[in-house]
Amino acid sequence: MALALVLLAGAPALAQDARTLGMGGVVVAGPGAADVNPAFAAVPGGGGSSLTLPLGALSAVTRDYWDPYGAGFDALSTLDQASALGLYLLDPAASPDRVTVGVDGNGLHVTFEGGATMRLADPTSFDGGFELPVGGAVGPVRIGVRPFLTLHARFTPGADARRVFTSGSASASAKLVADAEAGVALDVGTALPLPVPRASLGGGRLFVGVRASGVAGLAKVAANLQGQATAEQDSSGAFTGNVLYSYGGTLSQGGLLTGNVGYGGMAAFGIAATVPSDIGTVTLGAGVRHVGVMVWNLKQTRVQADQTSSSNTDLGTVRQVDWAEHATVGVNLAVEVPSANLGVPGMGLLVAADGSADLSGGFATHTGTELQFGPFAVRAGAGYQDGLRLGLGAGVRTGPVGLDVALTSHRSPFTDHQAFGVAASLAFGF
Repeated sequence: MALALVLLAGAPALAQDARTLGMGGVVVAGPGAADVNPAFAAVPGGGGSSLTLPLGALSAVTRDYWDPYGAGFDALSTLDQASALGLYLLDPAASPDRVTVGVDGNGLHVTFEGGATMRLADPTSFDGGFELPVGGAVGPVRIGVRPFLTLHARFTPGADARRVFTSGSASASAKLVADAEAGVALDVGTALPLPVPRASLGGGRLFVGVRASGVAGLAKVAANLQGQATAEQDSSGAFTGNVLYSYGGTLSQGGLLTGNVGYGGMAAFGIAATVPSDIGTVTLGAGVRHVGVMVWNLKQTRVQADQTSSSNTDLGTVRQVDWAEHATVGVNLAVEVPSANLGVPGMGLLVAADGSADLSGGFATHTGTELQFGPFAVRAGAGYQDGLRLGLGAGVRTGPVGLDVALTSHRSPFTDHQAFGVAASLAFGF
């Protein structure tokens, strides 16, 4: 029981808690970002630990666009909220009121009326999800249990599809690859300062960290679909006004959905350094995470359809091995300016920036700042992560406990819509 209380009290922070979202999504070096870079667990400061509140779940009970059988169901709004489960979206993207597919002298063309402006003419993607880690330190070892949900999708239109939304084209093709996974990870890691002479780092310190995770995959749903639409032509080459379409691919599901739980292992590695300067303490970090393998037994179905027929073919259970599917490399920089350098008693300033890239082609970068006034803090920042991200935030600390809130924005999946949302986190260890 005592160990359980220790683990709960030391629950590690999520990378996208309300504090970081208020700073534009930037990762702040320190123990609060140990999930991003395990070496940060040994770096002093950095905001302690936090527990992000799943405010996105409130939309399931306060709004009706989640219900596929309800009159207010909106697929785009549901997708937008599902990609940001840590936020309560104030204005999720709305589906177009009307989609018109027509054929004229230039061939096939598609127009949207009302709702969010769609971005189907360009390759687009979204990555989202939520995790709720519970754990802490037992001596030099950090142990945790981490339930998680991840969502990934890539929509890639062909060159002919881009013309459909501009000048018109005789055909249009596109590919959609998407997957959602849910599971539980058992994390074991450590972070230690290296015995490097501090004089060689200008009085600073060097830290390394490693984390290994055993993963049980509870559910996986994946789709790999290719679609084609063609404007029909008569013997003279004139467009008739008819549109022929077809699509096909595979749908897969596994985990508890089929009685076959996935399994695998992941690892993360990191290095960090703190170096004093005339301005303040500079913290640098670099790490790699999600390196490993997942094994799934997936029930696959081949789907084929056109304007006259459709068919589903059971392909049976297929063993799928995913190697480092979402491996990510990231770097961080933070500068903490003390009140003595600012010339204002009780005031502190933190400026941070980060960048990351993953094997699937995703790229993100953020920068943000936090101004501290005793127990109070105000924050602002901006970044790029599948589109522009903005953040404003505030926080208050009372002893070892605090509350952070943030107003943040992101570009909704497959649209140009900028959605605003509210996040909140409980902070510990300050």
